[in-house]
Formats: sequence, C-alpha cells, structure tokens
Amino acid sequence: MKRNGLIQGMAVVSALGVAAVTGCSQAVESTKAGGSTTSVTLRLGTNDNEFAPSARAIETFADQVEELSGGELVIEPVWAANQDPEVRDWDQRVARMVVSGDLDMGFIPARAWDTEGVASLRALSAPLLLTSQPLVDEVVRSDVAEDALAGLETAGVTGLALVPEGLRHVFSYGDPLVTPEAFAGTTIRTPRSETGYAVFRAWGADPDDLVGQAFDDGIFTGSVAGVDSSFARAGGLGSPTTVAANLTTSANVNTLVVQTEVLEGLTSAHADVLREAAIATRDAVLADPPDEAALAEDFCAAGGRVVTAGDADLAALEVSSRPVYAELERDPATKEMLGQIVQMKADVPSPTPIAPCGSTSGGATPSVQPADTEGAFPEGVYRMEISEAVFLAAGVTQVDARNHAGIWTLTFGGGEVVIEDVRTSDNRRSSIDGAYCVSGQRVSVVERQSGQCGSPVLFSATWQLDGRELRFTEVHDGATDAPTVFFDALWGSQVWTRID
Repeated sequence: MKRNGLIQGMAVVSALGVAAVTGCSQAVESTKAGGSTTSVTLRLGTNDNEFAPSARAIETFADQVEELSGGELVIEPVWAANQDPEVRDWDQRVARMVVSGDLDMGFIPARAWDTEGVASLRALSAPLLLTSQPLVDEVVRSDVAEDALAGLETAGVTGLALVPEGLRHVFSYGDPLVTPEAFAGTTIRTPRSETGYAVFRAWGADPDDLVGQAFDDGIFTGSVAGVDSSFARAGGLGSPTTVAANLTTSANVNTLVVQTEVLEGLTSAHADVLREAAIATRDAVLADPPDEAALAEDFCAAGGRVVTAGDADLAALEVSSRPVYAELERDPATKEMLGQIVQMKADVPSPTPIAPCGSTSGGATPSVQPADTEGAFPEGVYRMEISEAVFLAAGVTQVDARNHAGIWTLTFGGGEVVIEDVRTSDNRRSSIDGAYCVSGQRVSVVERQSGQCGSPVLFSATWQLDGRELRFTEVHDGATDAPTVFFDALWGSQVWTRID
C-alpha cells in the first residue's frame, strides 16, 4: 500500500547572459532598467517523491544552484518522474528520460546504470563491500568517484557528483535471511540492476523489482521473502520485518547527472555553477550522514526487529559472492576500482555494531489493547468513495491520486479488520486482512493480524460516529506517527457510511 505524497514545484530561472540551451525551457523577463534577461529552467528528475531520503540532497542542490548563480539559475525538481507506480525498471526509466532529453538532469542511483550500457559504476554495487558510512564517504570523494562518473559519457550524460544516501540491508518478512541456505529459493524484491541481481542469484535467491499491486500481493501471499532496502526507507515495507544490521549488501549511492548536450549548451558560468553546486551538495550530505543506529531504533519502535548475523553466516555469503567478483574483475577498470575500495576499507575503522532490538530483543511493545470491549469502537462494515479530484485538492500527487481513487470498504469485528478497495482507474480489486486496536481515544489499524497489537501500524486516528456515518479525525501515518497529506486525504477526508 502506497504511503507517499508528492507536490511538484515550478521554477523559472534567469541565465547569466547566454546561449540557447537544448532541452531547457526559456523565457524573457524585463528588468527595471528596461532591458531583458533570458530565463532558463533545468528540470531534474528522480523516481522518488519529495518525502524520500534522497529529497534532502536534491533540495540542497537546488538551493546551492540558486545561491551560487545569484538567483539567476534555479533547478526544478520533477518528483516521481516515472509517473507510473506499476512500471518496473523505475530508476532506468528516469535515466532514459535524461538521456533522451525529456529531462535536463537526473538524480539516479548508481546501480541503475549497468543496464544502460555503463560499466564504470559497477564496483559500487559489489556485494558486501561498501559496508560502512565512513567508507562510502571516502569513496565518493576519491579518484574512484571521478573515474566511475566518467563512464557515464557513453550514455550521453555527464556525471557531476556521487551523492551517498545510506546503507542497504535485507529486510525479511519471516526468519532472518543471513545465509545462502536461507536465501535459496526465495524471491527478494530489489531495484533493477545487473550487478545487484547477480548478487542475489549467487546467494540462491530470485531477485525481482516488483512494484505496486504485484509487490503488495507478494507481501500478502508470502511469495516475497524479503526486500533489499535501507532503514531510512523501511517504513514503506508494509508489514513487520526482521533485518540483520551487520549484513550490509551494498550502499545507496546516487549519481547527479546532466544531459551532455544540455551542459554543452550552457554558458561556461552556468556549467561551473552546476559543477560547484554538485560538489557542495555532496559535501553537505557527507557533513550530516544518516545515523544508522538511530534509524534502527526507530525501525524497532515501529515494530521491526534487528538481529545480528554470525561470522560464519557472513563468511558463507562472501564465499557465495566470489562468482560475482570474478565477473566484475573481467573488466580491468572495474578490477582496479575494486582494489582501490578494498584498500580504503582496510584504512577505515570498522563501524560500531548496531544493537539488536525489537519484539524478541527487548524492544518496547506498543501500549494498545484489542478493540473487543463492547462500545470501545463501533464495529460494522463501512464504505467510502473517494475521487482523484479530492486527493488532488488535498495536495496528493497525481500518481497516488490515480492509484488510490475508488471505493473503499472497512469491515471491523472482534479486533479484526478487512480493508478492501476497488480502484477507479482500472477496476482492480485488493484486500488486506489486519487488526485494529484501541488506546485511549485512538484506534490503530495494523496491516496484518499477528495475534496481538504489536504489529507496525498502518494508520491511527480518533473517530466520531453520527448515526451510520463514521469519520476519522486526527489521522496519523503509522510509520511516522504524524499527520501526512496522503493519509489524511485517504482515511479522513470523507465520511464512511455503515452498510451492515
């Protein structure tokens, strides 16, 4: 179930005196002195929305460009540029939009480029190599970064900087996935990448970049055993998960790129601004890196579980990874990069281990009680219809509005809840079994019935009942325990009418 919202901003920029720019929008603005300047807007696309962990770097880059150009050059972020949550190869589709000129710039994960004919970034996706934030920081500032970005020219784009985001781990929907035996025969949801896929295949798993309903169904049916993700993104995994924090598959490293023709069409002053702003953005992110330990604590507080993989387990995965390294090292340049990173890793202090936590590791249990007391919550079957227009008026992205507009039904009874929806756009139906719990004046809905109310919460709210009409108020996203535009629109903007 999607939990993301999106607001796309528009920006207009004045150029520093300048030549025409391929793929950029231009306008003429009058000055107070009677002259005019040419305005240029560079559209920077990403598959993420503005609430994703990557958004901070994109916004920092836009701010840096505006500041360094004296307010004459502004970046327009194009959030969720793919615009179709059901389409796979999502990062590659945004990359292709930059290559084709549909976007001027892109913020693309480094792992995505190996399907697009770019081999120079593959070392960054090597298994079990980039396992600490200090090491990632060293790599993105080193000659390795310069050489890795140089290979993007083969795709028709110019790399400006490598910008780190965080470390990746395997979040499982059952027992921890920490050995080749545990991975064998499972399906792991991971972003599309030739190198990334090769890693999970070497471990015995079937990698797949499932999205939308296919991903939701995979979680619901149990066919998806785990997800290759990060603590910062774990709130969107949909169900309780377990992760071995010391098993780091790789790192999220993003490439900040500009279409080469666009760059060559800019004045040298504008081109210098982009380069300088990119490095300043990278350095700003490095100065305030993700706190893995704090993110892990938040993950456990939301119902997740952190464990520690044994040394023998990690050693077995390293042995299984050898064919991947052998393939990577067939390319001399990649082999040299791998050697450089290994040397840097030897010189970087080992990270402080993240302590286990969660339901079986001493973590806190939510203080909620089953809603089985008579009168605690008005049981019954409630239905609500919500349109795209209502979502859009609330500020929800077009993609989420289209994907969630339709008829929704909530069936409450005996502490259990069934959530059903029929999508307006394609008449697709979906259903989720869960539980509901009451704490004080708030009801919390969890996505799966686990026999208790300690599962990660989908949403919580206060409620008002007027005859047969139920309205949810003060709606909070369960992942953040805070209001969000999307959740308030979906659960709280319409009256739910009791039909049984």
